[in-house]
Amino acid sequence: MTLDEAKTIVKNIYEIQLKKDFESTASDDAMTRIDDAFQLLLGQQTWTPVKEATPATKGFYWVTLKANIGVYVDTASWSDDLHKVDEFDFPVEHRPGWYGYDSEYGHYEITDVVAWMSPPQPYREKADSL
Repeated sequence: MTLDEAKTIVKNIYEIQLKKDFESTASDDAMTRIDDAFQLLLGQQTWTPVKEATPATKGFYWVTLKANIGVYVDTASWSDDLHKVDEFDFPVEHRPGWYGYDSEYGHYEITDVVAWMSPPQPYREKADSL
């Protein structure tokens, strides 16, 4: 079975069975989360608005920023406590947020993030079969 065939089977099961069974009893938020989970399984990542949720774990993410130069995509790190990242640059304890790092100026906070998503897995070459 190929990956595309597996994706098709999962998608069909989801659309036909699970969605039909749970649509009448699940909340809109639960259905959105189920949809998002299946889109990720199918390799179709989606953006999460920061007004709806922030990452559950600290790490590196793709972000959509809205600044005076327009809307653009960049990368940023997320921490549930910026003070733990750098006590000098972020003196207030227990404050979550987005941040970046500049080799000349150190850590800085990024405040104009409007949406985020996990980056995709890196490309891996297939081993040559002999």
